[in-house]
Amino acid sequence: MNGVGVTINGGDKEVRDDKWTTCTVCRQLYNEPTTLPCLHTFCRRCLDDRVAASRGAHAQSVTCPRCRDAFPLPVGGLGQLPVNTFFARLTERRRDQTGEVDSILIVCRQRYASCVSLFTPSF
Repeated sequence: MNGVGVTINGGDKEVRDDKWTTCTVCRQLYNEPTTLPCLHTFCRRCLDDRVAASRGAHAQSVTCPRCRDAFPLPVGGLGQLPVNTFFARLTERRRDQTGEVDSILIVCRQRYASCVSLFTPSF
């Protein structure tokens, strides 16, 4: 694999490329891949952390970590930005193939067994 695209093999649809499944801010598999108006995608938590670090609760905008364009925060916060369902599905397939489990899900399972079904995507 040359790191340029996604490899899909036969019926098992193997995802091998980190480019499509890894956040460039935290370098982890995406967790709620959120797309900014510039069309760059990051984990929602990474974007939340950037907003909190910039001005906390009084932040009026979010700056893209990649292209540095600034965008006004939507009414209701970052949760109003769209989730990149393409990246979310690829990431979920990669987790299934590699056995990688998101640390949030592990904590959730340990502390709040009832919430696992709420946060486990069904693709």
